[in-house]
Amino acid sequence: MTTTGSSLLPARLFAEYLQCSTKGQLLWRSPQAESPHFTSFFYSNIKSGSIGRTEHALGRRLIGFDEMGDVDLSPAEQRFLVDCDTAYVDLSRIDLSHRTRTISKSPERDRFLPILFVADGPIQDWHKLLLCFSAIAISHRAQPMPSIGYVCHGYDRALSKIRTSSLVKGTIHALTEAQETLSSNADVPLNLKRYCSLCEYKVRCQGIAIEADNLSLMGTVGEKERRRLREKGITTVTQLSYGYRPRRKRRATAMTRSESAGINSKNDNKLRALAIKKQQIHVLGVPKVTQRQTPVYFDVEGLSGGHFYYLIGMRFKLGDDWKECSLWADTRQDECRIWRECLGQLVALENPQIVHFGSYETTFLKRMKERYPILLPRSEFVDELLSHSINLLSSIFGTIYFPTFTNSLKDIARFLGFRWTNGEASDLSPRTSSKNG
Repeated sequence: MTTTGSSLLPARLFAEYLQCSTKGQLLWRSPQAESPHFTSFFYSNIKSGSIGRTEHALGRRLIGFDEMGDVDLSPAEQRFLVDCDTAYVDLSRIDLSHRTRTISKSPERDRFLPILFVADGPIQDWHKLLLCFSAIAISHRAQPMPSIGYVCHGYDRALSKIRTSSLVKGTIHALTEAQETLSSNADVPLNLKRYCSLCEYKVRCQGIAIEADNLSLMGTVGEKERRRLREKGITTVTQLSYGYRPRRKRRATAMTRSESAGINSKNDNKLRALAIKKQQIHVLGVPKVTQRQTPVYFDVEGLSGGHFYYLIGMRFKLGDDWKECSLWADTRQDECRIWRECLGQLVALENPQIVHFGSYETTFLKRMKERYPILLPRSEFVDELLSHSINLLSSIFGTIYFPTFTNSLKDIARFLGFRWTNGEASDLSPRTSSKNG
């Protein structure tokens, strides 16, 4: 991505840094060839399929950053989009007093405007900083700094205009911090995130975090709570475990039904830390699960934001035999097909009951009901499924504490002795409705 000792910062490395400063620093120190992860392949396909539509919609041709000096600018009406992925800046030219008075006043007339392609989900803050990064890079090529840029995002490839002029100060500050961090010999303090599941350094960072008993191992401890704990001097899982105090026992006759139901409504991270330290399961109550005639173990995977679902997995019993099916989709048309096949399987069962882990599957069912109403065998079919569905995560949440760092299905299953055929298997991307609890 760059060469050691160089001051050139590519956009892709800056994108990694914005999401995880540890990964950004590691890539800066020791550049690697781009990983052939499925996410890269998927992103390339989405991007290549978006270029023609984007060029037509904006009336501009897409070029790479290094092509800016080679294009013919003689036609006065010639306008271009600069691919953010290909941009780079010289960190030696960045400082807090970076001049902004050359920002364009007539953005639509600018020869070059940056565009960022985002494969899925809503636009995040770091996407906007990356877009402004490219605007700054364009200004380093003796061009006015574009005051706007575009982001092509979501499965439907929506185009959003972003005003980069309001992001310059924040981007320069981020670049100045990046310059200090990347050039430092000191390692960035480790802070594990959900993003880590897709990172090539996850084994390295996980090992360091376990050795240090790093509090960020606990996925149920949010960043705000972690910050509050650090202020109290609590930085390890073991330290957190010492803060657990058992709840006072109350006589059953004095406890109303509503109070009993609410006892497991809150997660206690101190008890989870204690379970991890002792490597014991701690149980505060008995989960209540009502099973109907035909349970269907249900799992769905898709892009964040629910724009597109690419896998429906089901397991259920027919007679004395278990049946498993995996329905895959590559396009929105395929998504419609696998939903039709899924409905066909469910309708054929007697009193099907969806058993799932987390809220992702129920959100999926609601969206499919709205997205493809004509496919339903009857209008109330999905509502019936939802009314009898069992969310296993809700059943154990605040009641059963496994000695695992998160409430994810994979972590709990591994503790119980289950193994995946592919030990590195993971979701395509972090999802907004996470199963990490």
